[in-house]
Amino acid sequence: MNPAILAGVLLITGVHAFDELVLVVAMPVISADLDARAHYGLIIASYILASIVGMNWAGRETDRRGPFPVFIVACAIFSAGILLAAGANNTAAFIGGRVLQGIGGGIGWTLTFALISLTCPPAEKARAVAAMDIAWVLPSLLAPLLGGILVQYFSWRWVFLLQLLPVGAALLLISPRIRHFQGDGMANDPWLLVGALRIAVAVGIVLYCLSVGPGPSWLLVPPALWLMAEPMRRFMPAGWWRMGSPLSVSLVMALLAFIVFYSMEAYAPLFLIDVREISTLQAGLVMTCASVFWMVGSQLSARNLLGRDYALRMLIGLALLIVGMGSMASMLFAEASVMWAYPCWCIAGLGMGITFNTTRTTAMEHTPPGQDGEIGGSVNLSISLGLALATGLGGAIVNHSRATALPLGD
Repeated sequence: MNPAILAGVLLITGVHAFDELVLVVAMPVISADLDARAHYGLIIASYILASIVGMNWAGRETDRRGPFPVFIVACAIFSAGILLAAGANNTAAFIGGRVLQGIGGGIGWTLTFALISLTCPPAEKARAVAAMDIAWVLPSLLAPLLGGILVQYFSWRWVFLLQLLPVGAALLLISPRIRHFQGDGMANDPWLLVGALRIAVAVGIVLYCLSVGPGPSWLLVPPALWLMAEPMRRFMPAGWWRMGSPLSVSLVMALLAFIVFYSMEAYAPLFLIDVREISTLQAGLVMTCASVFWMVGSQLSARNLLGRDYALRMLIGLALLIVGMGSMASMLFAEASVMWAYPCWCIAGLGMGITFNTTRTTAMEHTPPGQDGEIGGSVNLSISLGLALATGLGGAIVNHSRATALPLGD
């Protein structure tokens, strides 16, 4: 793989990781500053829902037009979102910035899959994915520390503005070297954007229903599922949910893993800061544990140290993930030491590293020729659906605790 392209891909991955983890650490302060505690879950979900639109548009567009014009669009939209979020003085403007970041980030995330699939020899793909995980971990190590310092001593707005530097560097590294890739030249299908919007709206309705709890609003769930059924059929491989092929297994396992992991990851800092009363910096260090062991798990999978059977590696990863998250639930009891959070997140991170590397590598190895962008979109759609459902479940728990006047630890 071209070193400059790989470096650019790693920068895109790093920005995605930094943005995600630093936001989780900074969100308690941001939501308080913008008086947005009631919209905590919506702020997190807005990026995810918008990314669904970006990644599904990008998948087919990359196959149709080639990666270069799609990459330019991604950088422009993501940068605009950074500037809007950094300058926001109210919740609406901040959510608008996160939506733009989500669209640009979704496009970029799909392109990382497509670029590795297009430029990397089959024997090196697992190592390339492992390198992406390292690129995920390095900024993850910096994000809690840097984010804690910026939020505590300067301003949360700098956690966004700093992201413009790696975005610009990735643009300079990648764009000149992918101009020669051509798409299949097929006619534009406007239904793709409509379908992506339908999925985002449907998932948004489901998240809203989860956030308000059981009631009349749940009558909206069946129409929402109907609204997304046809787009899902088009964007995902045929019969993917039956797990009849390695590709479909990787999609379902990615969905399950992200539901399990991020249902807690998105709200753990809020719980640790508000309920267990630890500092923003300490909460960030807990998240760092997961990032470090995510890298370890990814390396174990990439080097086949857990065997070559992809299904076994996925099951091992998911089992570790469930054990780690289940152990973290003991933190709800006041008798449990805050220090217990560290080993819990180490186990969970190890499981995510194994599962994530295995699912993406398996998907790449079984991508049909000429469908790199399309399958990249399918993989990332599974991940985004997992993230969205996880955010909704976590938000429902937080909202329920507030509605019943019970603290999260009760």
